[in-house]
Amino acid sequence: MELQLHWNWQYILKRSWSVRWAAVASVLSGGEVVMPLFESAIPRGTFAVLAFACTCGAVWARVLIQPKDGL
Repeated sequence: MELQLHWNWQYILKRSWSVRWAAVASVLSGGEVVMPLFESAIPRGTFAVLAFACTCGAVWARVLIQPKDGL
């Protein structure tokens, strides 16, 4: 089976909640890289837990029916 972009991929990329959650999760995962610089200010594992929660949100948003304006 060949993967193809949806015909309306730009709209989906801008409006899909699963994409939004995945983007936040990726930013938080990147935060884990700079975490040692702020070790005294932020408890260890905070970014990992938040990234995990956002990833779960992305999966959940992917299977939910989303209104047309928030695809």
